[in-house]
Amino acid sequence: MEFVIISLLVLIDQITKYIAKNYLIIRQPINILEGFLNLVYVENRGAAFGIFRDKKIILIGFTSLVIAGLIYYLYKNKGKDKIIDICLILVIAGAIGNLIDRVFFKLCC
Repeated sequence: MEFVIISLLVLIDQITKYIAKNYLIIRQPINILEGFLNLVYVENRGAAFGIFRDKKIILIGFTSLVIAGLIYYLYKNKGKDKIIDICLILVIAGAIGNLIDRVFFKLCC
């Protein structure tokens, strides 16, 4: 069941990134709450806060190792703590989405 949820979250991740790339970039910023919340298109070509900027191979390798470790931990400890399971599923899905971007696209978010 976890694999199905992760797959759906990765699909949602890719769809929202597609929408942002193709629509938000054209008409930004989009005001959601005037003066408080705006949607703006930004790309980060590195990891958190831009570290390892344009170091695609390092980021792909590290992300792959982290995903493998998290999947191993999820299945090894499955069902012990539902909150941890949910958190791991969300992190794994996000990491896979970012890995897809780094491998197939020029994005590294």
